[in-house]
Amino acid sequence: MRSISARVALCLVASVPAFGQATSEWRTTHDLPVAVAEVAGGDVEVLAAVLPADASPPDTLAGFPTQVTSRRGALLWTVRVPALLVLPAFSEFVRALSPTGTAAVVALGPVPARELEGPMAALEGVPVRPLARVPCVLAEGGVEVLRGTPERVALALAVPGPTDPRYDTLPALAAFLRARLTAAFRDVRVESELEGACARLLVRLPAGPEHPRVVLRGLRQRLAALPATPPTDDEVARAVASCQSRAARAAVAGTAAAQELAERLALGGSIAGALATPAVDPATLGELAHQVLDGHAGFATVVEQERRPQIEPPQTLENGVVLSVRWIPGETGVVAVALGGVDPRSARRVLTAAAEATASEGWAATVGDTLGVPTLAVASPAAGVTSVMEHVSEVLAAPGSPAGDDLDTEVARALGLAERVTAETVSVALALPPEVEEGPEAAGKFFGSLSGGGVRTGAALASPGLAWKAGEGPPQEIGMVELPSTTAGLVAGQVAQDRLSHEAGVRTFLLVPPGRLLLAVAVDGGAHVPALDTRLASLWKGACRPTTAGETTAAARRLLSLLYGDAAQATARAAAAVFLPVVPTDAGLLGMDPRDVTAVLTALPGWEKLARFARGRAPQVVAPPARKGGVRKSASPH
Repeated sequence: MRSISARVALCLVASVPAFGQATSEWRTTHDLPVAVAEVAGGDVEVLAAVLPADASPPDTLAGFPTQVTSRRGALLWTVRVPALLVLPAFSEFVRALSPTGTAAVVALGPVPARELEGPMAALEGVPVRPLARVPCVLAEGGVEVLRGTPERVALALAVPGPTDPRYDTLPALAAFLRARLTAAFRDVRVESELEGACARLLVRLPAGPEHPRVVLRGLRQRLAALPATPPTDDEVARAVASCQSRAARAAVAGTAAAQELAERLALGGSIAGALATPAVDPATLGELAHQVLDGHAGFATVVEQERRPQIEPPQTLENGVVLSVRWIPGETGVVAVALGGVDPRSARRVLTAAAEATASEGWAATVGDTLGVPTLAVASPAAGVTSVMEHVSEVLAAPGSPAGDDLDTEVARALGLAERVTAETVSVALALPPEVEEGPEAAGKFFGSLSGGGVRTGAALASPGLAWKAGEGPPQEIGMVELPSTTAGLVAGQVAQDRLSHEAGVRTFLLVPPGRLLLAVAVDGGAHVPALDTRLASLWKGACRPTTAGETTAAARRLLSLLYGDAAQATARAAAAVFLPVVPTDAGLLGMDPRDVTAVLTALPGWEKLARFARGRAPQVVAPPARKGGVRKSASPH
């Protein structure tokens, strides 16, 4: 009989988890919450208290080291003492609490509550210092990006707090979600966490070879679809078994368990369910999953390593559109379009219409000019990038308004610039976050449908001299000079523009026919065209004088600001680069030598040698007055 009893007793010890056999909770007359959790099998008692954040508890207690753990607005103070010494240690513990006060006291270990009644009676003299209540705010759908390695994702979901009866079922929910997510994310971890009064369900997983933001998007999609399939009986059984394992951790991590119980007690909760297995069925677990996940994207923390933009080689679509793709970190994409070989005013009208179409959707759009090439840059969230491409391509494909018959149009036609947009005149540059994997394919679909205009070549620059269409209108004149396709040539052109910008009625701009870079100088007004031409000759001579170091630096920095800037500007530059004979580097501009710029300026031809186009009236020709009396006869010699 004795041997049988011994074997039965051994069997019971091995099969029963070492979690709380019993819990006792009460409040002192000052409303201080106190609890004793009896955990069999050990010989150490853990004493825990929640102290104010400004408390300074002793480093040792009854000769044993204490431990202080920070929490939001509080300190968790714990000490481990042998069960044989728990009574004098607890008395000293209470004396240490009297000056500071506490929000809750917990004892966890093998000593039953009845043996602690004596020293615990002294808690009546300990003041209550309740925890400050703070609102639990979680930015649904938000993302915080941190730099670091290894790359990983953490998603926080709001769950019922410690005062809610459903709080005890959170371990079962965590186990259920972990089991469901493991099929797609092998190393996923799901845990409940209490920070202050705010309970969170944390889903953590490494990114592995994929970009962390792509992993986050997949995780959110999985969680959103998860409640649609109710948990099965087998899933509930596995979740409950996981809760049993969690409850058993009090036998191996007594300090952590005591801290958790003390914090929970201080926040108004009860410890009774913390060390017991909750009663969960499929309906209860499914309803909790719905409440936590339905309509809740959670707040994500993404840890990713620093990434440099990755640039893919440009490709030409079958219809002639040039496509450049650059992969950038972040969650914002940029779509940029440049129109080359097109009358600049026609190009700007089309790009402005495209900007208005995208701005109506709430996206940020900018129409600009990159060294004479009209550009459009549109920034949008990653999810909207393909829609941006669709809107822009639709505007580009629409028939444009007919060109006018003014002097600017005459110059554009003389240079062979197209009057409407065709596929060959379009360059598209994309700056895409990693999650927009379909971006290049979508660009090929939308911009690849633009109609081509056939093979075009730029016309030769008109012969030097003045092409003048006389008329009754006010005088107008545009002269053009070809700049060297070098960084010094660009800076020289900018110096000339800066000088001429101070002259009344003068406007300057760059034109980019295929393979060339032209500086145009235009003036309206004056008495007549010859006088206007004479004035421009004088102004041009002054614009081509040698430069100074200050002028060179100012012009180079102005070009730098036009070319280099934010993501939209950088993407627009990438689109325009296809049509530019030169794209200076930032280092080249910052290190520009004034002597090189002077050499370009002084080598430019004089105004009379430039191709010039003019319209307007000629000088009035005044006829000489008629003589009175007719022709006088000579006197006769006789």
